[in-house]
Amino acid sequence: MKNLQLSYTKILIIHALIAFAVFAVPFLSKIYALLMPIVGFYIVYTTKNKGNEVLLVAAYMVGAEVFLRMTGGNLNNEYVKLSVIVFMFIGMIYSSLSSNSVIYVFFLILLIPGILITTVAADYDQDIKKLLVFNLSGPLCLAISAIYMLNRRILFSDLQKVLTLIGLPILTTTVYLFLYNPSVKDVITGTQSSFETSGGFGT
Repeated sequence: MKNLQLSYTKILIIHALIAFAVFAVPFLSKIYALLMPIVGFYIVYTTKNKGNEVLLVAAYMVGAEVFLRMTGGNLNNEYVKLSVIVFMFIGMIYSSLSSNSVIYVFFLILLIPGILITTVAADYDQDIKKLLVFNLSGPLCLAISAIYMLNRRILFSDLQKVLTLIGLPILTTTVYLFLYNPSVKDVITGTQSSFETSGGFGT
């Protein structure tokens, strides 16, 4: 038990150090963003997803998304969602699916009218491709994840691991905010979202 606590403490320290490193050298955020799916794919490939490792990788990337956005590490706005979709497909390759998951295929079909309406109703000065990707990436990610998860048995200990992996990048975000934030009384002038006090994430 002591060894487990020590390793967990080390992991927390590493994630705090990631915040310090990105604050000192902002470009490292992009390296961090690239390493996550690479290391995640290696873990899933070596374990053949026997312990639903795709969930752990997806959870970690979801937890890190805000940190990547505020530090400019995202390769594009939908980077994490697309990565989660890819990992869910990889999980489907390694693991069997429930025959009842066809209901979520029907959900995907129901998105088609929205695509048609968007292409007709959008203004000419808008990029329809970006508009569609922005609006559909969330529902698509949700549907693919639901297809993978339907009737899949998850132990409570696995759920604890998922929540822990979501929380680790949040620790990194918190430490980064302490480093990034100026004096609040110098920058707060109203009730609007503050760019300065949100690590660059506010508008």
